[in-house]
Amino acid sequence: MKRKYLSLLLVTLALITIVVVITMDYQQSRLLSNTFQNVEELQHAVIVGLVSSTILLFIAFALAIFDQVKIEKVNRKLSEELKDCNDKLVVANDRLEEYKNKLLTRDAAQCQEAEQKILEANSKLEQANEGLKRANDELTAFYYSISHDLRAPLRAITGFSEILTEEYHKKFDESGKKALNIIQHNASRMGELINDLLQLAKLGNLSVSKQQFDMCVLVKQVLDDKILKANTKLTVLPMDNAYADSGLLRQVWENLISNAIKFSSKTDVPVIEIGYQTQNGDQLYWIRDNGVGFDPSYADKLFKVFSRLHAKKEFEGTGAGLAITKKIIDAHGGRIWSEAQLSKGATFYFTLPLNRD
Repeated sequence: MKRKYLSLLLVTLALITIVVVITMDYQQSRLLSNTFQNVEELQHAVIVGLVSSTILLFIAFALAIFDQVKIEKVNRKLSEELKDCNDKLVVANDRLEEYKNKLLTRDAAQCQEAEQKILEANSKLEQANEGLKRANDELTAFYYSISHDLRAPLRAITGFSEILTEEYHKKFDESGKKALNIIQHNASRMGELINDLLQLAKLGNLSVSKQQFDMCVLVKQVLDDKILKANTKLTVLPMDNAYADSGLLRQVWENLISNAIKFSSKTDVPVIEIGYQTQNGDQLYWIRDNGVGFDPSYADKLFKVFSRLHAKKEFEGTGAGLAITKKIIDAHGGRIWSEAQLSKGATFYFTLPLNRD
């Protein structure tokens, strides 16, 4: 940068000298001639000025050439470095493209493999569903067949026991009468079991037809068909409308209310409360009683088919009601569970989704 400024200064001085020498007019020549005493001295001064200017111009030109050479050298170096960077960039781009192609190839292979696995899993799932449907159909057919095959001899047993009771009752002693009562009682219980089997068979291919209805009205209709002790304290809290299969929900309330009445019947003052609230996006219903309750450690057996937590002598029933209730609630996308303590009553809860999916 300093060399550049020096060159410009020298060129400027030379130009100024030339201009001064060339533009001297005659008066200036006379003044100069007086100073130098003669023309020869004037010419000599002019020549010296021109030579000085020429030398200055030459020096400035030499410096300019030197700077130009230096600039070209720097430009060549920068060009070489730039070319080297471009070459490296091209190599890097080639490697990046190669790596990208490898990734695409690997991802494509992985996607194809995953897609194949999904197809295989779907195929297995379809086969499993078909197998499950066949099993359900066979089980339903089996239930119907068993119920039909059992009903015929059961009707005969019931019919003949009734004939014996009506026509030969006086001929039986106490032991015979007791045996006849046992036959009739067990025949009646067998009829209940067959009916429960048929209900379970129907639930195997359960079709839920949802509609909006007044749940509170449904509960009161079920209660109207029940016989409660005169001093029973019954409370039915307000409920919002439900979106479910009203026919199936009637069966749910039939089972739950019947259990509450049955298991609280031996208390001095039976208390039954039926309530409702919304919770976590669901409609939550409950029925609470102050009956005999049950040991909570056996709660997992409650909803199994024909599973009982109380002796048959204490309370009647087949043990299928809660299993049927659970199937209905599951089919609606809800949950059912219970809380209880021995001799402190029980509470059964179930939920229904608020949405209409």
